[in-house]
Amino acid sequence: MLWGQRVDATTRLTSFAPDSAAASYTFEIGGGTLGLYLNFQDDKYSYWEHRTPSNKSVAYAVLGSGGLKLFDGNSRKIGQILANRGDRAEPVRFLALGGTGNLDMYYYYYNSTEGTAYRYRSSYRAIDSLCDLPLPCGPNQVCTPSSNGTCLALPKKNQGRNHTGFCDGSYGSDQTEMVELDRVDTVLKTASQRTGLSKEGCAGACTEACSCSAALYCQGTCSHYGIVGGARQVGGGGGGDECSYWVKVSKEEGDGRCGKSSSLVKKLLLFGEVVDVLAITLILGGLLYYFLRVRKRRGSSEPDH
Repeated sequence: MLWGQRVDATTRLTSFAPDSAAASYTFEIGGGTLGLYLNFQDDKYSYWEHRTPSNKSVAYAVLGSGGLKLFDGNSRKIGQILANRGDRAEPVRFLALGGTGNLDMYYYYYNSTEGTAYRYRSSYRAIDSLCDLPLPCGPNQVCTPSSNGTCLALPKKNQGRNHTGFCDGSYGSDQTEMVELDRVDTVLKTASQRTGLSKEGCAGACTEACSCSAALYCQGTCSHYGIVGGARQVGGGGGGDECSYWVKVSKEEGDGRCGKSSSLVKKLLLFGEVVDVLAITLILGGLLYYFLRVRKRRGSSEPDH
C-alpha cells in the first residue's frame, strides 16, 4: 500500500508463508477492527487487531505521511495508526504485509556517515515480539522467548499432519491421543469457540474430529485448530485460570497416557532453558579468561627492579 493510496473495507492485503504452502496472511478491515489473520486451508485465525475509538466502523483507510488514517462513511477521520517518526521529517512511503505475517510501515533512510544510497526502514511494526507472530518457527514448533526466540520442534511423526493429516483414513480416533504441552499456549484465535466443556472434554472433542490438530482450553472456553501454529512457551506452572494447549499425535508418538505431557516435549522445553544457561556460562567464562590473560600480560611486561 503506497503513500496516499486509499483502500476500502472490502480490500485485503495478502502475503504467503514461506514455511507452509497452504498458509497465507491477510490484513483486513471489518467494522471497527483492523486485523491480521492466518489463513490455512478453510480455516481463519486472528493474531493481531487494532480497534477504533468507541469501536466506530471504518469505511476506508488512507496511508498518510504520518501513518494509516481511518475514515467513516462520511469521510470523517475516526482514528489513525501512527508511525514512530521521532525527530525525522521523512514521511511514510508504503505499508506492507510481510512473509512473517507482520505489518510494517516504511520510510526512506539515508546513511550520511556511510554515504550509502537511500534504503527503506521500518517506522512502525504491528508485532514486536518474535513469539507473538503466527508461524515464527513454522508449523509444529514451539517458540520460546528466551535468547530472542528459540524454536523447539514437536515429535517428528506429528509434523505435517495439519488439518486433514488425520483424515486420510490411516488414523482413527482410537489410534490418536491428545498430549498437553507444559507451559505452552498459542497466539492464534478462532472465530468459533465452545463453552460448557471441561479441559479434558475440550481435548477429547479434538480427538474425535479428524480435522482438529490442536486444542486450547482457556478460562472455560475451548478452541480447536487445524494447524499446530503460533505455539509459544509461557511462564508459570499449570492450574488456576491459565490456558492449556494440546496437540494431537498418533498413540505410538505419545506416552500412552492421554492428558499427560509428553516426556519428549518436556525435554525439548528444558533443552531451551539449558541452552540459555550454557550460553551465559560461556560468555562469563570468556570474559574471565580475557581479563586473566590481560592481567598476566601486564604482569610480565613490568620491568624487574
